[in-house]
Amino acid sequence: MIVRRLVLIAVVAAELGAGGCLYASGSLSQGQAGYRNYPTTVAEEQARRAHRRRLALLGGPLEIVGGVGLAALALYAPITQADDGDDSITDNLGDAGKELLGRLVLATIGLSVATSGVGDTVLGATDPAFASPLVRHGELVGADRIDLLAPAPGPRLGFHASQALSTYGVGADAGIGLGHWIGASVRIREAITGGWELGFRAADRDVRYALGGDVTIERAFGRRHAGLYPARSIGVYGGGSWTRIDDRDRGAVRGGLAGTLRAVQVRVGASFIPGLDRGPTFEVGFRRELEVD
Repeated sequence: MIVRRLVLIAVVAAELGAGGCLYASGSLSQGQAGYRNYPTTVAEEQARRAHRRRLALLGGPLEIVGGVGLAALALYAPITQADDGDDSITDNLGDAGKELLGRLVLATIGLSVATSGVGDTVLGATDPAFASPLVRHGELVGADRIDLLAPAPGPRLGFHASQALSTYGVGADAGIGLGHWIGASVRIREAITGGWELGFRAADRDVRYALGGDVTIERAFGRRHAGLYPARSIGVYGGGSWTRIDDRDRGAVRGGLAGTLRAVQVRVGASFIPGLDRGPTFEVGFRRELEVD
């Protein structure tokens, strides 16, 4: 049955994409005892960055093509009728549910792989524009000092993905942003984000799509990954977006409190769409920022 083939392909794709972005796979490995693959010379650091840049630029387009292909297979693969000798309504509904589940799994993995490919391509192409955070004034900073020094000046490009649960429904988004450090403990990140949301009520089952941006200001307590990301933080966020609802474009605003612990940011806030009868929507979201150094 086709659902078995789809699930098998989904498992293989999950194994291939389990490591995340190829570009991020070249980042420093950080454990409780410190960095395990920290370069020892400036030349070694330059070689590390050059290697992962080539890897990302070569693999990114392949991820995009493969991910889009998996998603297309999930959407357009022919439906095969199960030949199990049982033509009852209950059995047919069960087969249809399995078919739908397999397609959803495959489509989700395909979109994840394609998004990873976009991230690899953009990060690999823009890598030369950002100096190594490990090198200051032409000298390599020691591994025991890099997270204690003031962060390297200038913005850092990064990707994020989020999942949210609200009084309206469930949703997810992904985007790109620039992180700036102000001094040694305050970080600002501006992000452009695209996402979707599906309501709980039967009347809200049409998927909403949104494109917008937000700004997060956070007070960091400790830093990680070459001092570029907060180890822990607390702050606020706010922003706006354009949302497609009932074949109309509407503006939306949102904001709330944010707290970060080891790259996972928890957001508790509310959003509001002027012009709709319902009041504000309260939401809890989890945003993970892809840490690259």
